[in-house]
Amino acid sequence: MRLFITGAGGFVGSHVARIASDRGHAVVGLVRSNSSAATLRRAAPDAEPILGDLRRPGGWFEALERTDAVIHLVATKAGNVYDQFPGTVIATERLLAEMKRAGVRRLVHISTFSVYDYEAPVSEQVLAEDAPLAQRPLGLTAYTQTKLQQERLVREAAAAGLAVTIIRPGAVWGGGELWDAGLGHVLGPLWLAVGDGVTRKFTYVENCAEAIVLAAERDEAIGQTLNIVDDDAPTQREYARMLKQHGIGVPTGLRVPFAFLRAWVGVLDRVNAKRFAGRARVPDILNPTSLDARFKRLVYPNTRAKAVLGWNPRYGLEEGLERALAQRP
Repeated sequence: MRLFITGAGGFVGSHVARIASDRGHAVVGLVRSNSSAATLRRAAPDAEPILGDLRRPGGWFEALERTDAVIHLVATKAGNVYDQFPGTVIATERLLAEMKRAGVRRLVHISTFSVYDYEAPVSEQVLAEDAPLAQRPLGLTAYTQTKLQQERLVREAAAAGLAVTIIRPGAVWGGGELWDAGLGHVLGPLWLAVGDGVTRKFTYVENCAEAIVLAAERDEAIGQTLNIVDDDAPTQREYARMLKQHGIGVPTGLRVPFAFLRAWVGVLDRVNAKRFAGRARVPDILNPTSLDARFKRLVYPNTRAKAVLGWNPRYGLEEGLERALAQRP
């Protein structure tokens, strides 16, 4: 199979490219810079880097015409909604239009756990793929707002006949991404250990990348939305302890009960709604939606991904940490 991977020089994309290449696929990787192209070549020497931007015409048009399937990882994470909208939403709109023109009928779209409505009641605290999506746009981070719009475009394309799989990874970690993997909120030398006994929705980057490639390979995945999380996800406290045992510096933990902080943030949110029509911008830690998404006590099953993809996380937490440390610069 010939795979066209957007964001192939990124943290997750380079692992996807390597695993796809190792599994015998021809990989064409869309990258934004020469440094990203170099990252892709190191990860997957047989891959073909294409310098380009989904928002603009370029050599990627021709490369797309020779493609069996697209794995779409590109999204902008920095800045406000206006900063992120072009690189996430407009780029996806252009990609879908060019796929239609080129006759490419298979897409694996990489979404995010942040699109769920964490304020909605969840049966038995289990957040599975059929859980409702976020409903309050003004209460969401810029990243979540643009990813919701991106996923809406993909679902519209699926309704029009595109063969789509939507992958929603948890907090992806590995390589240089060790501490800030959805763990908590760091303020200088302090770590706000909000609900530090809550299980984190971790997925080791190589496990996640393998699930993404399997989704491109398997017809059973068409029409599916799949959460990707590992089997042995730790609590924040357990993960911090493991990092310390391996000599990784961890900020001093300041334990904050989730219920206490959530009640206080709820009061601020009501004041914001009453005095400022919900338009006052606050740090994510003081945003009830973001707070729930990161620290609410929930269970994240991966049974559907296992059944549909025949996937099992290859690396457990300890082995993943050892591999991540070995790969650090």
